[in-house]
Amino acid sequence: MRYKTYWFAGINTSNIELIALLKSWAAISLAFSIALAGLKFSLGFIIIFLMAAITVGLGFLLHELAHKVVAQKYKCAAEFRSDDKMLILAIVLAFTGFIFAAPGAVLIHGHINKKQNGIISAAGLLQI
Repeated sequence: MRYKTYWFAGINTSNIELIALLKSWAAISLAFSIALAGLKFSLGFIIIFLMAAITVGLGFLLHELAHKVVAQKYKCAAEFRSDDKMLILAIVLAFTGFIFAAPGAVLIHGHINKKQNGIISAAGLLQI
């Protein structure tokens, strides 16, 4: 896949990052749907999946983008990368009713001090 960069609302991103975010969003939404409804493909499952995509999925997306935006404000390169093994683990564990989601991380490259690192880390919690 050829690496392309894009600008959305002042956020620098790439096609690789967009695919990783979408894949993680879908996997987390699926995992929560399975944990809540089982794997009975019905209208109820689709509704739960959409609710999970809006609530949990959107929360995940905002969390990761918060890290990214703050890191980019400090002139660092920052991109989310998914962890496929952890995405599969989240889906498999969902069948037990247990959710463990660690879909990936924002990788940051650049020169920052300890205070800036703390602010970037806290941004995910605060979703600023």
